[in-house]
Amino acid sequence: MLEPGGRLLLYTGSAILDGGRDELREGLAELAAAEGAELDYRETDPDVFGEDLERDVYADVERIAVVTAVIRKPA
Repeated sequence: MLEPGGRLLLYTGSAILDGGRDELREGLAELAAAEGAELDYRETDPDVFGEDLERDVYADVERIAVVTAVIRKPA
């Protein structure tokens, strides 16, 4: 939970599934909406860690994007 006027800053990688679905973005959007907060979500590098896509765990992943997310709760 964020206090009024609070922010959560996140810089991470997000697995973009085949077809372009970004489950991290979807989850953060749900969280922000439930908290009455705003989400600013941006891909800062659309395709990194390409060598990791060869691993079985990434079989359904199209690419891995570096993302920056800010969730702000109005004061």
